[in-house]
Amino acid sequence: MIEIIISCLQILMAVSIHLNSWGNYYSLHPDLRFTTQRTITGAYYNSGGRLSFYAGREVAISEVFLEIGLASGYGEKATPMLRYRKGNVFIVPAYQEAKKESVYGVVLGGQF
Repeated sequence: MIEIIISCLQILMAVSIHLNSWGNYYSLHPDLRFTTQRTITGAYYNSGGRLSFYAGREVAISEVFLEIGLASGYGEKATPMLRYRKGNVFIVPAYQEAKKESVYGVVLGGQF
């Protein structure tokens, strides 16, 4: 049983950059992930400097993966999560809302 848990557990580090967004963001994201039968759960240090917990599904499309789910740590409610990944490179849509302005952007990164 312990061997199964250890084989499904990953300790990852992601590096990211935010494009078309304002503010200062953390660019290093330690991630502890548990994957089993394309279900993903885990916790990571997000760009806002907070701990995020997530759960979702990993969908394989040839050499590309879509990760779809929910994440915490971005406000009071769970936030939809969508990540496009090919190999170690990923793209995530980003959205920011201020008092009078909404900004859409993208987060580019690598995961190791």
